[in-house]
Amino acid sequence: MANIVLVGNPISTFTRTIALGLHEKGLSFVQEPALPHSEEAKAHHPLGLIPTFSHNNLWLFESMAIANYIENAFQDKQKLRPSRDNLELNAKLDRWISFISQYVFNRVEKGVVKPRMSLQNEGKSENDIKDSIKDGVEDMNEVLKIVEDMLDATGPFIMGKELTWADLYLIPPLSDLSVVPEGKFLLSDGDYPKLRAWYQNIIKRDSFSKTFEGTVASKL
Repeated sequence: MANIVLVGNPISTFTRTIALGLHEKGLSFVQEPALPHSEEAKAHHPLGLIPTFSHNNLWLFESMAIANYIENAFQDKQKLRPSRDNLELNAKLDRWISFISQYVFNRVEKGVVKPRMSLQNEGKSENDIKDSIKDGVEDMNEVLKIVEDMLDATGPFIMGKELTWADLYLIPPLSDLSVVPEGKFLLSDGDYPKLRAWYQNIIKRDSFSKTFEGTVASKL
């Protein structure tokens, strides 16, 4: 098997996305933990961000570029993208990835999960925490309602019957969300039945358990 290296700390949701994809394809790889802006991260990303990725000493950065490379380089493995000649499905997949990366990630992680964790670490009361992040929760719910409406009703995956990179982009931030009060709907009845069913299906996969250690969710 060709040499594959993934650089990035498991707590990074985008690093986890790439690790999920590698596991789904059954590819062996070495993961080198690195935090953003560390010397290890700066060695392969001009802004010191993660993840970065190497295959046979070809170094890449930016998760979507990495995901596309993995899909093209290992075409004999499980497909995580529709056939390239299906322009409509590929466009929908890219739309999902962009929406998740720009809006779901920011409103879940930066708007709710990370602020809550920071306030908890400061010893703030639950009432103070809820008051401080209430705007973030509203913004998060706005975007999650969009996700709920966009999910393919035929399931069990985001785009229907086949697992794609869209699922692997969405599960890391929602995994983190599931362990804080604002995300308990993922584990029991709530306002997002399709999203909850999707989540419960994804967390049963081997790739999820293999990438769980070191995440925010594993620490809470």
